[in-house]
Amino acid sequence: MKIDISENRAQQLDVSRDDDSLWDLQQCTAVLESLLENDNSDALAPKQLDAIRRLRSLAAASSNDVHAPETIEEKFESLTVTYRRTIGGRISETIHKAEQEDEGASHTYQDILDNYGAVIKGSVKFHSTKTNLTKEIQLRGTPSGNRINLLIENYKTGGARTLLQERLSTISSSTSDLQLDQYCPAEWKQLATETKTKLVGLLSWENLSKWDFNIVELADYSSDPLLLVGWAILCGPMAQEAMKRSILAEDDANDEAEELVGNMTKSYHYNFHESMNINPKNICNFLREVELRYKHDNPYHNNVHAADVTQTTHAFFQLMEERYIMHIYDRISIFSILLAATFHDIDHPGTNNLFQQNAMTRLSVEYNDVSILENMHSAVGHSLLYNKEGCDVFEGWDQNDKIHARSIMTKGILGTDMSNHFAHSEQFDSLVCQVSKLARGISQDDSRNQRDEPQPILLILAKTLDETDENKECNQLADMLLKFLLHAADISNPAKKEKLSVYWAKCVLSEFFSQGDKEKEMGLPISPLCDRKAVKQHESQIGFIKFVVQPTFELLGKIIPRIQDEVVPTIEKNLEYWLREKKGCP
Repeated sequence: MKIDISENRAQQLDVSRDDDSLWDLQQCTAVLESLLENDNSDALAPKQLDAIRRLRSLAAASSNDVHAPETIEEKFESLTVTYRRTIGGRISETIHKAEQEDEGASHTYQDILDNYGAVIKGSVKFHSTKTNLTKEIQLRGTPSGNRINLLIENYKTGGARTLLQERLSTISSSTSDLQLDQYCPAEWKQLATETKTKLVGLLSWENLSKWDFNIVELADYSSDPLLLVGWAILCGPMAQEAMKRSILAEDDANDEAEELVGNMTKSYHYNFHESMNINPKNICNFLREVELRYKHDNPYHNNVHAADVTQTTHAFFQLMEERYIMHIYDRISIFSILLAATFHDIDHPGTNNLFQQNAMTRLSVEYNDVSILENMHSAVGHSLLYNKEGCDVFEGWDQNDKIHARSIMTKGILGTDMSNHFAHSEQFDSLVCQVSKLARGISQDDSRNQRDEPQPILLILAKTLDETDENKECNQLADMLLKFLLHAADISNPAKKEKLSVYWAKCVLSEFFSQGDKEKEMGLPISPLCDRKAVKQHESQIGFIKFVVQPTFELLGKIIPRIQDEVVPTIEKNLEYWLREKKGCP
């Protein structure tokens, strides 16, 4: 009796994009799944043997494409090794027999599918060559983790069900330990070795943790910067280890590549995998879907900006230092705000909330003119997380943890609405002052503090929240700091080195001017900073830095001293740059 489990197995092999080329790979995977029939591989039907022979021919033809994400040949060999190790069938003899078969070959992938039951986008067919019985089960919205159970439960033969369970258990146990430090998304696999070598340096933990990380440089090497940055941060340090393994496995890996990956060191990591159920494939599937939904032709609110905000949020945590952060926040909180950064502007239309409101767009009606885009971003991202198959980052999590994570992500994304900036800043400043008073009081009571200097706010938060949750102000400040960091990351462009700062300033004004042109065409009021005939770049940046960015980072510097010492001076230099530009303009 033949049992086809190709859809689940294809997911394990990273066949996740719903396009013709990768769907063909999924279909071809179904050919190999037919080898799961029983322990006697010689029982395959002639048409199935012919299909396998055709697959080998197609694989040989495709192997000339050195940039293929993963050739059919590689998938074939990978499955062969796995099945030989776990099932004990005579697969090599079967393949040899298939290659020697002289009957006419199937000429298309669809022919291969027609030769025996396979997954056809939502349907699973079981075909038995012995009884010529075909059984089909419709899979409508079934979570991927339950699909195998569904197949098993719908199969009535106890012996076959038991055998399949045993086989799946063996395969699962042999692959689960490999995912964390060996899993690489398809986007990484398709890169040339030279490009991977460059990226493994850019995506090293040390480089990702730097405030002056250059996201634009990363985007020059890959069209998927958000996926790569998100994978490297959320799955680090195992993602970096997987990159290392993949490069060293390349036939054309040179000494430079080996030296580069060999010198990768491990500084402070979140190590989410140690205490949380982390599935790197689900994370990458989600990031892929998110990145696809960013409008890449937006000058500013695009996938590169999302990757930049994700990395900057990570850099903030690194500036907080390990001795404090793990006493203030649990790993779920850190993971959630980093994940929120990836989709904080998803599906951004390239026009702001004021445009939505004045044009009375569908979004403005749907969200009642309240944080219109931010509500939409959160809704779209969470819909992917919970409804898109293969994107459940929280698979296997406790329900309370899921609720906790969702709350953090929602508050963080809604907190990026610039219309609330000054009100939130005032509230945040008030909490900082209250905790500062607490810090001074603790310092006075500490006999070891001879200079009577106030203790750092981070230390007070770490001590208070590690020992008790009873201090209201400390709890409120810690909660607000989390979402304030995401907001600060979202407006951090003037806090980066001059070249990057100028680059982003041009991008954002380009998008603003495009909106102004549209508003003019529609007869709407032209929004602030959107009139290309009236707005001057240097003046817009001077005002933005003086009244928004600089006060925000100086406020954060009261809590995180390294921001005051290492980031604020960069903001001051950029302000000086734009002031010089103003003097040079007529």
